[in-house]
Amino acid sequence: MRRRASAAPAELANTPEPETSRERGGVQSIERGFSILLQIAQHREGISLADLAKKVELHTSTTFHLVRTLVETGAARQDREPKRYH
Repeated sequence: MRRRASAAPAELANTPEPETSRERGGVQSIERGFSILLQIAQHREGISLADLAKKVELHTSTTFHLVRTLVETGAARQDREPKRYH
């Protein structure tokens, strides 16, 4: 586990950094896809792309490409009007 190098007090210098996907052995796109699915599931009325991107803390274009794949595979669906994901 890596440690932060910092000029901060000793107790802060020993605080471990959050693990990355690679360190956990995960695949970033799969983790992001599950994060998107969890947000969609929590919004029964549907969620817009802009709100979804904010919730999962990704750029809108990245979220769009991931959610488009989820729609194409049948894991999610999109209403035509209003454009919301379910």
